[in-house]
Amino acid sequence: MAAFIENGLAFLESVTSFVTMRNKTSPESQVTGKPRKNRDSSTGRWEGDPTQLLPTLQHTELMGIISVLYGLLLHGAPERPTVVRSSVEEPRKIANHALSVAGAVLKVLNAVAQMDLTLLQASLGAKGVSLEYRHICTYLLWYCVHYNHTCLLHEVIVCVGYFTIGNRNNQDIVNSGAQPTILQQLCLLPFPYFSNRGLMSILFPSLIACCHDNRENLETLEQEASGELLAVYIESEIEERRSSDVVTKQQGDNTIPDLILPTEFLLSSMTYFKCDVNKNRDVRKDEVVTASDVTS
Repeated sequence: MAAFIENGLAFLESVTSFVTMRNKTSPESQVTGKPRKNRDSSTGRWEGDPTQLLPTLQHTELMGIISVLYGLLLHGAPERPTVVRSSVEEPRKIANHALSVAGAVLKVLNAVAQMDLTLLQASLGAKGVSLEYRHICTYLLWYCVHYNHTCLLHEVIVCVGYFTIGNRNNQDIVNSGAQPTILQQLCLLPFPYFSNRGLMSILFPSLIACCHDNRENLETLEQEASGELLAVYIESEIEERRSSDVVTKQQGDNTIPDLILPTEFLLSSMTYFKCDVNKNRDVRKDEVVTASDVTS
């Protein structure tokens, strides 16, 4: 059974990767610099997808891959820590075939996001599926950090970004449930993810997607990191895009998954995070003035 699941997911991964690459290399994308769109925005139909892969994924809840992975990973799995930074016994190692399935599922999800983001967000945010997805992400984040499964960890991080960008309901999901939540775990990743430019380019877009225009999520982030870090990152990212060809970046090395946020979204996010930083500075100034008044 395990081999059957692995082979089936390998096939699905190949199909989704092929369609994604077809969209990126289509004549339309060569002209616009953006992947071709499969869905007709006026009718909601996928007339641009001759494979009919996307409507099939929609009507089958992504072919049930979330439930398959949920059962495979979490059946009999030890509980993860439920208090931030708490220590627990070493997690039981996941079998190699289960890790392969997890990697294939995450790659399929990220490929679907590149083809039709609305489809991915609606499918993963659906009642029942969203709970399974949340448990999968929290468990994999904990497990991958502990055992240094870097590639799988990055797939999870990017998938969370796709799941939350521009979707308030999904943003709330990643900051719900037993602590540490998905968002808290992202904020508690090892220090290099907040200092190394290459690792920041994987984590920060997802943090931006999780916290943009969401006060509760931003407050969660501020407990462990800083909105100012995100604002500075956005500034440098926009400057880099202005001085280089973004299309080349999008079509370059894909060995590391990448969530490329639209420039318009980044500009809006930079304004949002900068406003929050300025508000915090004003609050601190008021506190200093109040304290000096009391002492005098």
